[in-house]
Amino acid sequence: MNKERFLKELGRALGRLKKEERTRQLEYFDEIIGDMMEGGMSEEEAVRKLGLPGELAENILEQMSGESFKKTDVRGCVLSGISLVCVTVTLIFFKMNRGVSFYMGGGDGPTSVFIAGRVGRPMVLYLVTVLAVAATVVHYIRRRRYE
Repeated sequence: MNKERFLKELGRALGRLKKEERTRQLEYFDEIIGDMMEGGMSEEEAVRKLGLPGELAENILEQMSGESFKKTDVRGCVLSGISLVCVTVTLIFFKMNRGVSFYMGGGDGPTSVFIAGRVGRPMVLYLVTVLAVAATVVHYIRRRRYE
């Protein structure tokens, strides 16, 4: 495994840490690998000497204090739940409301057209669903920007 892949996997395994702390840890191990390579080791040997990224991340996470970890995003979880419920209800309602039948009748006399089933669309439900999904997307975009 090369240094770039090692650091990428280590960063993924340290995903529970705040961005600043994760960056600090990755820079530290980048420097350690660089020092080992300056000492005469190959890139693969230096990475192998450090161990597996997952095991290394477990050791780092055990030593971290509570302030180093990301906080749970309660607002994002609530928005995601509301969006999921709205989309589910909209899909169920749309599926139930699709059965519109047209009947043309009368071979002897004037022809009439009868429509059976609901014709109207629940525009308010669609609007609420779009707004809930849009609010969720905006929340996660803003959160990622300020993270």
